[in-house]
Amino acid sequence: MSMLTTVGGRFYSVDHLQKHFLVVALEFLPVDGAAPQFTAVATNDTEHTPAGHSTTVFRAVESDGELFLVAMYYVKPRDRVASKILVLKLDLLKRAKVEVMSTLGERSFFLAASSKFGASVRAKQVGLKENCIYYLKPDDKGLKD
Repeated sequence: MSMLTTVGGRFYSVDHLQKHFLVVALEFLPVDGAAPQFTAVATNDTEHTPAGHSTTVFRAVESDGELFLVAMYYVKPRDRVASKILVLKLDLLKRAKVEVMSTLGERSFFLAASSKFGASVRAKQVGLKENCIYYLKPDDKGLKD
């Protein structure tokens, strides 16, 4: 498990495989001696990286009880700036495939390169721009949207 977050009392891991991702739910049962339950929640069946891009980076973000995946596409593996960013929302109850989001609304997402960390905030409550993704890299000296 490379990324771990919680939504609705369950743990979710996002694993980036060669050309797609897999979301796995991990649930601990309140029965003595019961093993944790792993369940595949959603997977992308098609090529995820657009033509001309060599690298995709995924980050999981919980926001208002929903699970989002942020896919960042890079032309070259060492590029500092993603050439395309796509926000995907999973329907965890239906175990449905993802829906592409056109806006984050009043939210902003914070993502960290080094720790695979993702968080969501209500932008106006903390003085940030709405509908922005802030991506923090280890050598950054400021905040960029």
